Amino acid sequence: WTIFSLLLGVASPALVMGKTADLAGIVAGVLFGLAAVGAGVVALHRRRTDPTWPPMKNPYPLLTPYSAEYAPVYFGRTDEVADIAARARAGVTVTERFIGVVGPSGCGKSSLVRAGVVPALQRREIWPPSMWFRPKTLPPFVVGQDPFASLAAALGGDEKLAEAMRRDADAAIEASVEGARPAGSVELLRAVARRRGRASRLVIILDQLEDLSGLPEQRLGFMLLLKCLLRDDPRLVIIATVRPDLFGPLLDGPAGDLFSEQVVVLPMDQVRLASIIEGPARAARVELGDGVVHRMLADTRGADALPVLSYLLHHLWEDAAKDGLITLDEYERAMGEHNAIAEHAENATRSMAPAVSREAVLDSLLQLVNHNGNDAYR
Repeated sequence: WTIFSLLLGVASPALVMGKTADLAGIVAGVLFGLAAVGAGVVALHRRRTDPTWPPMKNPYPLLTPYSAEYAPVYFGRTDEVADIAARARAGVTVTERFIGVVGPSGCGKSSLVRAGVVPALQRREIWPPSMWFRPKTLPPFVVGQDPFASLAAALGGDEKLAEAMRRDADAAIEASVEGARPAGSVELLRAVARRRGRASRLVIILDQLEDLSGLPEQRLGFMLLLKCLLRDDPRLVIIATVRPDLFGPLLDGPAGDLFSEQVVVLPMDQVRLASIIEGPARAARVELGDGVVHRMLADTRGADALPVLSYLLHHLWEDAAKDGLITLDEYERAMGEHNAIAEHAENATRSMAPAVSREAVLDSLLQLVNHNGNDAYR
C-alpha cells in the first residue's frame, strides 16, 4: 500500500491531465497526487517508527496491565486512545486537561493508558501541528497511601518537596473554606517546570486514584492542589484512572468539578474482545484455527471477561503456539488442564501453607469484596 500510494501520487497529475487539459483538471490531478504521496509518506513513516512485536514471543501479559512494551499488541480501545491523546495534546481549560479515566475494576483502564495513550503521545509525527507539539509523559505511578510523596518522587523531588506540598495543600483548603482564591504551591510549579524542560507539555499519569477515597485527611488537599496546579500551569495535563465504585468521595470538595469531562471506559463487547484475541496473535505471526475465537468468547462472558481472557490466552500461547497454529483441540485441552484463574488461585493458596491456612486466605479475600445487593465488586 505504501509503494502503491507513492506511485499513484507521482502518476496522478499525468493521468488526469491526459484526459483533460483545462485548469480544473490540472489542479485536481495535482491535489489528488499530493494526497496520494502524503498517504504513502505517512504509511512509510509509520512502518519505520512504530514498534513491532517479535515473532513467536508471547503477546498476552497474564493478569498484569499491558505496559508500553505491549503497544504493538494492544487492541480494542482505538477510539478511547485517540480521544485521550487528542485532549492531552490540545486541551485548554482546566477540566479539559484533567482527564479522569473512569471504569470498573478489570475493564482495562491501566492498560488503556499505559499501552495505548502513552505510546500514542510519544509517537513521532511528521505533519504539523503534531510534529511541533509533542508532550513529555512521565511514567504512570500509583498514588498509594501517601499521594504527596508519590507525586514528589514522580517529579524527581524528595521529602522536602512532599512536605511543602502538604503545607500548601492545608493552606489551599483554608483559603477555600474562607471563600478566598487558593494560592497553590510554588514549589510544585517549579518542580513541574523542571520536569517538562523544553517539551510543549508535561503529562502526569496517576493510576488508581481511588486510593484517595480511603485517605480523607489527605484527599481534599491533594485534589485541590492538583486543581490549582492545572490552573496556574496551562502546559500541564493530568490523566487519572479511577474506579466508579470508589468515585464518590473524589467529587466532594472544591476540586470535585475536575471530573466534569471524564472518559468512561466500559467493559469490552464481543467485537472488541475478539480483536484482543486475534490482533496480538496476528502481530506475533501465529494463526488461530477455525472456531477458536468463537469458543473463547463463549467461555469468557461476563463483566470480568478481560482478566480471565488474558490469563487464559497467556497459558494457551505457552502450550500451543510453538508450531505457529493454535487449534480448537489445543484450546479445549488447555482448558481442561489449566482451568485458568481457578488453578492460579489454588496454586497461590497452596504456596502459603502451612504458615497460612486455606480458611484464613478465603476470609481475607472475602474482606476485599463488597456487595451492594445486586453485584459484587472489588
